[in-house]
Amino acid sequence: MSPAGDIAADFRDVDGADPGRLAGFLLALGADPDFAAVKRRTLEALALRPGDRALDVGCGMGVEVRAMARGVGRGGAATGVDVSATMIARAREGAPAGCRFLEADLHRLPLPDGAFDAVRAERVLQHVEDPGRALAEMVRVAAPGARIVVAEPDWDTFTADLGPPEVMRLITARRGAAIRNPAVGREAHRLLTGLGCRDVHPEPVAVRVHDPALIEPAYELRAEAARAEADGALGPGAARTWERDLDRRLGEPGGLLTILVMVVTTARR
Repeated sequence: MSPAGDIAADFRDVDGADPGRLAGFLLALGADPDFAAVKRRTLEALALRPGDRALDVGCGMGVEVRAMARGVGRGGAATGVDVSATMIARAREGAPAGCRFLEADLHRLPLPDGAFDAVRAERVLQHVEDPGRALAEMVRVAAPGARIVVAEPDWDTFTADLGPPEVMRLITARRGAAIRNPAVGREAHRLLTGLGCRDVHPEPVAVRVHDPALIEPAYELRAEAARAEADGALGPGAARTWERDLDRRLGEPGGLLTILVMVVTTARR
């Protein structure tokens, strides 16, 4: 298990971390209004039709796979793939007809070429070892003309209305550096174009965390400040000062404003 508070590392090895905690976090963040809107946007962009074969790469507990199954109807099929055995087991629990879940390496999908009419990935390429290879697999299994939708953050855009500014910049830079592929949100359009996709369109969407209780698990502002003080990037006592300011801002009317740009990239095979 990774050090306490290091959720980025936990998502690189879900089964070696605390899958129950990560599952709860995914459900809570997915229900937060702005992140829920991004999910809806990806499903709309897939333009699912009755009879389609749809794939969700990095499906987690299969919430979107179930939504995709409703979109393709009884004549279609929705498949979810995830590297985590625990997440796949949870996804299979009570899964309706038309849903299939596979545990697999996202860099080597055990699926035939051209098998899907719609392929989706959301907030997973930031954590994989090789996002280019994972995208190549998504393109490989997509049928000619298939819709491909990728939604990933650009961690260089992350900020919060919290001071002092120099500390905020330090914390946000460190947060991005903790992500394996922090720039994949803005890189996806180039990678998909290089893989021969057509009609590649990146759409930046600014999102905030509305629930104050989700801000720390999502962005680890307290934990990152503590780590920065421990390794000397912040002076003695700076983390505690930062934490007091954070608590004050969270308690103010309107709460703490955080902003992160998600890039929803659509393409055709």
